[in-house]
Amino acid sequence: AGEYKNMTPADGALRKLEAFQELRRTALRRFHAVLQPSAIVCIGREVAGSLGPLAEELAGPQRVVYCPHPARAVPLKWARNLRRELHRRNIV
Repeated sequence: AGEYKNMTPADGALRKLEAFQELRRTALRRFHAVLQPSAIVCIGREVAGSLGPLAEELAGPQRVVYCPHPARAVPLKWARNLRRELHRRNIV
């Protein structure tokens, strides 16, 4: 019967928690170590700002693709644009 709220890392309350931000960076490091991806896609301005530098350090700047958040975008158009950028960079 409590009130539920959808929160994302971009919400001010979470963004201010340094321990949460470090958890995100640790998760990115671990995923990269385990998956060894050919590229990293940062979706949204908040992710670009908070995790982009680490993503570039891990994968190399040329292997990090920044995309606007698709929440208000037309999904098919957003997906096509992302795929086009991945092809342009010879990532897929």
